Amino acid sequence: MTIDLIHGLVTAAATEAPDRAAVIGADGTSISFAQFDVEIRRAAAWVAARSRPGDRIAVIADNSPDYARLYYAVPRSGRILTLINQRLSAAEQLAALGMVEPALLLGDRRYLDDL
Repeated sequence: MTIDLIHGLVTAAATEAPDRAAVIGADGTSISFAQFDVEIRRAAAWVAARSRPGDRIAVIADNSPDYARLYYAVPRSGRILTLINQRLSAAEQLAALGMVEPALLLGDRRYLDDL
């Protein structure tokens, strides 16, 4: 199987080892590759419905299952993933967002609320 884009890694793993854990949350809850692939497709459709191909989608979040979904879903949707460092100050994040001009800003509420 040829893998052209990063989300293809999850799709390939969902085919080859669907029940294997793809993501394990901080609470120990795991998500299988098959379920993770479904969730990525769903998130990609959500992003696609709210943006245009080639748009930048900014994400400010800590490492988590939600972050991982967006990491694969945004490219799957045909959009450009732009990761904004959550350790920057709100002013620095706003400056980065001003340069990027994302169509959507997604992430953890605690970072988004500060903006």
